[in-house]
Amino acid sequence: MLLTESVLLIITGFAALVFQRYAGYGLQWPIYTVVMLVVFAMGLQNAFGRVFGKETHGPTTMMTGNVTQASLDSGTLLRHRFKDRETKQSLRKLLVNIGGFLAGCLLGAVMGKEVGLIAVGLPGLGLLMFHPRKLTSV
Repeated sequence: MLLTESVLLIITGFAALVFQRYAGYGLQWPIYTVVMLVVFAMGLQNAFGRVFGKETHGPTTMMTGNVTQASLDSGTLLRHRFKDRETKQSLRKLLVNIGGFLAGCLLGAVMGKEVGLIAVGLPGLGLLMFHPRKLTSV
């Protein structure tokens, strides 16, 4: 599922580059095409989180729930004086998701400003390079 998402994002980034070079900014359909392909890829990411959430660090598409759970885990750790091992592990996993989300937001904003829709190819390359099959021992 993530392999399909990564290939789709790379193709979409390339399509954005081609549209930007040859179609210009006057036409709306190339922009809508790229955006809808990205939305489809986001749907694949959401499906992956729901299907394989327990095998990974949990869902990556619902940051409100992750932040709420991190707050609850922090409160539990404070009450138990940082001795609850299971809660510590849960909080670590959540912080990986939250930190990755924050870094992705910042990088996406900068790249979107600098190169436009072509930037959607970068997450695709990242997914391809760090495909979960290579990380099955996690």
